[in-house]
Amino acid sequence: VRKVQGNVTRQIRRTHIIYRSEEPDHENLHHLDNLIVLCRACHDEAHRHKHEWRRDIAEIRQLDKLFKKVTLK
Repeated sequence: VRKVQGNVTRQIRRTHIIYRSEEPDHENLHHLDNLIVLCRACHDEAHRHKHEWRRDIAEIRQLDKLFKKVTLK
């Protein structure tokens, strides 16, 4: 767990679990189950290590029901 420093309201990032670059026109791209809110530092870390967390979150949130043909990389 990271401690957020500085102005928290400016450092919050909403990110997609299934990225826009993977499914740019998918009807469920902005579904709440496909979004996660992270501080900027965690957002940057998540993008660097996406293969380590996306599969787990996608499974927990059952994103396979929203995105039937997506293979997480």
